[in-house]
Amino acid sequence: RVPIVVESIFMKALEKDTDGRSQKAEQLAKYLRSFVYRHAICARRIGPVGKTLRWSRRIAIVAGLYAVAIILTVVGIWSYQSQRALKRQHAMQSAMGHSLQGEFEKAGTYVEQAREYGASADWIAFMEAQRRLIEGDFRQVGTLLDRHVANEEIKIPALCLKTIAKLYDGLESEHVSYLVELKQLVKDKTLTETESLYVGMALMWAEPYASIEYLNQAEGGHSTGAIVRLLRAHAYANASLDSTDEKETRDFAEEALRNAELARADIPDSQFAIMREFAANFNYALICRRYQDARGKEFIKRARDLQGELSRDVASNNSVHYQFLIEFGDKSDALDFVNALNGRELVDYLRIYRMFTEIHEGNIE
Repeated sequence: RVPIVVESIFMKALEKDTDGRSQKAEQLAKYLRSFVYRHAICARRIGPVGKTLRWSRRIAIVAGLYAVAIILTVVGIWSYQSQRALKRQHAMQSAMGHSLQGEFEKAGTYVEQAREYGASADWIAFMEAQRRLIEGDFRQVGTLLDRHVANEEIKIPALCLKTIAKLYDGLESEHVSYLVELKQLVKDKTLTETESLYVGMALMWAEPYASIEYLNQAEGGHSTGAIVRLLRAHAYANASLDSTDEKETRDFAEEALRNAELARADIPDSQFAIMREFAANFNYALICRRYQDARGKEFIKRARDLQGELSRDVASNNSVHYQFLIEFGDKSDALDFVNALNGRELVDYLRIYRMFTEIHEGNIE
């Protein structure tokens, strides 16, 4: 068997390319002496790259076709992966949007599409937690997110859901704790539009002014601007109730109503959109009553008309605490109404009723 070094020496001597072969017999003799005395030589075997280049020069057309085929394959794979990622992103955003509107059947369809296009198990668990939150199963929200979600990409939205769940579950100290953690997490961080949406939603009750700023950042490219408008209507309504300046209060109430009407125009059949427009009109009526503005009756009439468009489930779950207040009845009527409420509805109703009573009696502080 010919040693590899000797093979390399003779292959260099036989190289077709004049620049690559041994130039003189003296150089060949030098290589052979180096081999005999076990010295290093310059001659080397041609590697895979060199062989490929030699082959490509020998049959340039075939090599060119191979190169084109490889490039097309790479481009095809990249294009396929890019299209798949875009479809996954669209399905994920659509699922989030429909879920936030309470349209769980449509949301479920998009969740399955997102799963087919490679959505992570953590995101699937996040969507299930969001559904539980909107359905009122607050205890399961934290359980689902703590057990399944460890994805950095949805860390902020997941913390937002837990913050909201603790608020609705009446666990104020835990809600505040999560709120502090959330604010620390987003401090000096550039958020995506989806992250801004969820942060705005989480701050809506405790800090409505900050909530509005985050929701404004989210409006640009979210799959459905109606969702941002619905949430912004809620935030502006909360801000109007927090404000003590009359002009600012009226401006916030008007913005709440404007955003609710825009959202309703985008998704006219959504019960959540009807509910938000109903609440915005009712909120404006409360503001008018605070400042002895006779236009309050006009907004009460609008709210009463919208209430008739609400389904029984949405009316009982979301606006039951408004129903007596819309009529502005006396306290004896309120007692009969309260007796018909369950525990959660009672807590919500009493909170709103106490606010209404203070406004009605002039004790605005």
